[in-house]
Order: sequence, then structure tokens, then C-alpha cells
Amino acid sequence: MTDINRISLEGQTFDIKDETARSVTEAHVKDSVNSEQGTHGFRLTENGFEIYNKETGAWTIVAFTEIPAEVTGINVTPSDLPFWLNHGTTQQLGAVVHGIGLITQNVSWHVIGHASASIDAAGLLSVPLAVPPQTQLNVTVASVDNPTVSQTVQFLIGGVTSVNITPTETTMRPGTTRQFHADVNAVGGVDTEVTWSVTGHAEAGIDVNGLLTTAKTIPQQTVMTVRATSVFNPAVFSEMAVTIQGGIGVDFVEWVGNGDITHFRSKFALL
Repeated sequence: MTDINRISLEGQTFDIKDETARSVTEAHVKDSVNSEQGTHGFRLTENGFEIYNKETGAWTIVAFTEIPAEVTGINVTPSDLPFWLNHGTTQQLGAVVHGIGLITQNVSWHVIGHASASIDAAGLLSVPLAVPPQTQLNVTVASVDNPTVSQTVQFLIGGVTSVNITPTETTMRPGTTRQFHADVNAVGGVDTEVTWSVTGHAEAGIDVNGLLTTAKTIPQQTVMTVRATSVFNPAVFSEMAVTIQGGIGVDFVEWVGNGDITHFRSKFALL
């Protein structure tokens, strides 16, 4: 006996109750219109399709027409997928297959847009940091029963595109401080925080807010490198070379007399 998915009998349509029953010699079906309260039962046997009258207790062979299973549509889940998907993250996708008769929910997944993006058989989309921000990924899911039935969803990849350090002055005196700032360009609403670091001399330091402090003992022409690194993607950073020039900065108080008026003012000098 061939597999039966869906049949038409006396103007009514019936579905096989479960997929495991399609190939056996006695497969019970359910009435798609009134599956629980009808007065007749149905079964498939080697003799054909039989109808059972509960009142008489008799089985009668009747003619039927098989209606092939048909996949009519497919939907990606969840329905509220984000438009932006940040690189360095994953997104779990699912699919619901719609159709007539005993169709399966088996699907295949495919993603295009960047060679580093991938999606597994369970619909887990992986977007590593190697996928640049603003890349468009197209994810397609297709029915295994009928691969011509598919749905494609699109994602734009978010991330940090660049980091720029300001101000752009490249020289400092020893024993002074300078406040640096980082301008982070990002798309997709990602974290725009940075971490600060400085190299070039052990007596130079920079705090979490970008305030660089140089010791008075740092020699002339010492070159230090200030770096601002994206917290979201450490592969994106900006560097600035700062050279120590000039003498040691010293604050002192100068006495100023002008007739009957005497006052003091603070000045800066180099030793």
C-alpha cells in the first residue's frame, strides 16, 4: 500500500492522523471537519479504505481519492526579528512550514553576504567580528519537502567602524597632564565605550577617562603612544604619538606691586 497523506471521501477531506501510520496496513485517519464527535471511524487496510459504523459495528470498503501533500508556505520565527544584528553575536532562528496533508517541518538554512557568516542545521546564525559593520546578510530557509517554497530575511550588521582621538596636539612638557577624548563611530546601537592605554615610558599614565599624566623625570624627545580601544570590538582602535619636549613645568607665585596696590598672580615657567 502506498503512503497516504490526505484523501477526499464523499465530498469531505480527511488527514492521516500521524506520519508513522502512513505506511502500515491499518492506518487510522481523522475527520478534518469533525474529528471527535462523528459516528463513523476510518481506517486503511490492505483491502482499501474502510469506514466503520459505530451503530452497526460493521466495516465497509469505500472508494476514496488521494490528495497529495502540499507545502504552501513557510515563515521564519520569531516574527519580531531585529533589523540590526551586531557582529560578534549569534541569533537563533526558527521556521514554521504550512501546507496541506502530512507535510513535515524539515527545513534547510542558507546565508549569503559574507564568507565568515554561517548558519547551522538548527537555524543558529553566527556573525563573527570578521563580518564588517553595515554588511547585509540574507538568510534563506526552505522546505525540505518542497525546496521551491522558502522565505528570506535580511539583517544589517552593526558594530564599531572607527575610533578617533582628540585633541591632535603631539607634544607635551614633562610634569604636565592632557585630557584626551575618543570619538567612536558605530552603527546598530553598539557599545561606544573605549579603554585607554599609554606606552613609551613607565612614568607616564592615563586613567579610564583619558587623562594623560607625564612625570617630570621623563627625558626630552621621549615618544609615547596613546591608544583608545573599542570595548565592543578590541580590533578597532586609534593611536596617537606624543613627544616630550621643553623643560619641566613649574608653577610659581609672582608678587606684583602697582603704587598702593599689591597683589599676587600665578605664572608658569620652564626650568
